[in-house]
Amino acid sequence: ASQANVKDITVERSRVTFERLLAAVAREWGITREALTGKGRQSDWIEGRKLLVYVAREWERLTTQEIGRRLGRDPSMISRLFRDYQGKRKPERERRIARRIQTQA
Repeated sequence: ASQANVKDITVERSRVTFERLLAAVAREWGITREALTGKGRQSDWIEGRKLLVYVAREWERLTTQEIGRRLGRDPSMISRLFRDYQGKRKPERERRIARRIQTQA
């Protein structure tokens, strides 16, 4: 996918809570919310966290400090997770997350 196509993934709602993002990412990765917010370092958990951090910053404009507080991590770690994901974006996963959020009642 070209960068132009990837860049345009958006969520139709005006505000999406962090909890809804967390739930959608957890479902997408097939892991628990606790795995995403916990201290574990399994690779699928870390990849899910990277995606969560990315969509929280890009779609909801949360700061690294706010995301760090919610995930119990230092803002510098949040910045690293963001950069790691940004360099290897998964547009199809982002689209599925967006669809999950839009269909949540």
